[in-house]
Amino acid sequence: MTSVTAPPRPSSQVNLNSNETSNDINEQQVVNFLKNTPEFFRQNPEILANMSLPHGSGNAVSLVERQVAILRERSMQARHKMSELVDNAKDNDDLFNKTQALVVDLLKTSTIDELFEITYTHFSDYFSVEKTSILIITPNVEALTGEISQPFLRSATDAQEKIPSVLSADATLCGVLRDTESEFLFSSSNEIGSAAVATREISTDAPSTLILSVAHKNTDHYNQHTGTIFIDYIAQFLQIKIDQLIKNKR
Repeated sequence: MTSVTAPPRPSSQVNLNSNETSNDINEQQVVNFLKNTPEFFRQNPEILANMSLPHGSGNAVSLVERQVAILRERSMQARHKMSELVDNAKDNDDLFNKTQALVVDLLKTSTIDELFEITYTHFSDYFSVEKTSILIITPNVEALTGEISQPFLRSATDAQEKIPSVLSADATLCGVLRDTESEFLFSSSNEIGSAAVATREISTDAPSTLILSVAHKNTDHYNQHTGTIFIDYIAQFLQIKIDQLIKNKR
């Protein structure tokens, strides 16, 4: 029987997908194979991930590369923004829970002194407020002495002399106080870098004013960009509760 020998396979048909290894494959065979198999990388995309493909245009960047870079940057910005939103949501949720706990405790109070003491405690222990001050400014200190302890009372005459700008403010003040203002509100100017001060009118026999102040040793902690929703809310709640307690006792 006559044997027939198959002709040698052309180099352009080298099977690079074969599991068999050959030491005879050279660079030109690879080039020929890729020329004759234009769909190779489309069919085997995982190979591209491990290849180094330097761009041949110097410092120039192709439109596709630029588009990919922009999309990658926007994706990172979106992830950062989402992370910030999640963090803000957690902070707001935490603030809401703490505020709710404070309001519940304040609702249970039966005296103005207790109302103020609980506010001091919550501000210090749960809201990390460095210094808190709650004062009632009244033209007749003696008339309220039986309802409010002396440390919480200040005369209107003294207040007009020491803190006129605070009393005349249309909105909550945030910023650096004068030494005389710090000493009046906090009984000291030491470690009072900046403060937020809210005022509310309360119903007594004579026109009186509630002043709720918080302070920090950092001069920029409370500034013109500081949000005042929280301190305004608590000041308003104290105003309503004080009016109720005074009315109930009369």
